[in-house]
This record gives sequence, C-alpha cells and structure tokens, in this order.
Amino acid sequence: MFMKKIDLFQTTDFSLISFLTAAGFPIEKTEKDSSSRRVLFFFKQTAELDDLVQAFWRRETTVEPQAYFQATRLIKSRIYGG
Repeated sequence: MFMKKIDLFQTTDFSLISFLTAAGFPIEKTEKDSSSRRVLFFFKQTAELDDLVQAFWRRETTVEPQAYFQATRLIKSRIYGG
C-alpha cells in the first residue's frame, strides 16, 4: 500500500499562523526547533493557501476580529502549553 505524500507549508510567523487558522486552515502539525527555540507550524499546501499567503504579505486580506483573537489564543496554547 502506498501513501500519498502531502506537501506541507511551514512557517514560524505568529501573525501568519493566526491569520491562516482564523481563515479556516487547520494546523497539520507542529515541531519545536531546539536551536532557535521557535515552533514551526505546518499547514497542508494547496493553491488556495499559497494565494492567501501571498495576499497576506501584500496586505490584501481581511479577517473577522474575533476569529483572529481566538486563533491567537489557540496558537499561544500550542506554543506554550507543551
């Protein structure tokens, strides 16, 4: 049985992680980088995600404020909660 390889997008940028989470993209996994003390967050790589990431960096996106706030709380719990 062969498993299909899933391409993952990774980032450590807190604002981008929060935005993608608020936009409905689930976090696939996290990894702690012991050398930099950062946490890498992984999302399933799709064309839609790529477009949204580019729009984020061009400042062409909006997000519902409460959804963003809830996403930041979730991300912080993933970083500091173990």
